[in-house]
Amino acid sequence: VILIALITVLSGALHITSGTLVLTGRMTPAGANTTTAWIVIVVGTITLLIGAGLLFGARVARALTTIGLVSSLITAVLHIFAHPNSDSTTSISAGFIAGIGLILLYTKSANAHFANR
Repeated sequence: VILIALITVLSGALHITSGTLVLTGRMTPAGANTTTAWIVIVVGTITLLIGAGLLFGARVARALTTIGLVSSLITAVLHIFAHPNSDSTTSISAGFIAGIGLILLYTKSANAHFANR
């Protein structure tokens, strides 16, 4: 579960980083604007916070982590398709990490961990 929490936190941090880079002009993907940058930052922040809450092992944290990772994955995919001519390395990384986190969140050992809470 600690690995899942770290992956979740990392996924959120990558979203926050990419949104911040767009806001500051250090990353300028085609078609990106302030609104999409803020959406990515908000999704990243939510993902980061619920990942931190996952460390406590509460079932609600698992549900919130699932929602956050799915949101993160959707945001990454939408960014890639919305800005096909830009460098999508950050979005691909964030989406990949979110996908791995979702897989790990529902392994047998994770199910057992949350069943005891």
